[in-house]
Amino acid sequence: MIEVYYLSNTSSGRTAMKWLENHSLHFVERKITKKKPIELHELKKILARAENGFDDLINKRTKKFQVLEIDENE
Repeated sequence: MIEVYYLSNTSSGRTAMKWLENHSLHFVERKITKKKPIELHELKKILARAENGFDDLINKRTKKFQVLEIDENE
């Protein structure tokens, strides 16, 4: 079963689910909200499947990420 985790305020999750539906693929959705944030066990499961770790999960082009001024080399 495909699990789709997405932030409630973005369109990427809806786009992914639409694509899955159009290709007749079964999935379960998990909307991440302030009231129901991602849990540690969910994050560990996702990271275990990510080839490039957090780089596969974090969009570094977002304003919220850029405000953090993180030095990726550290």
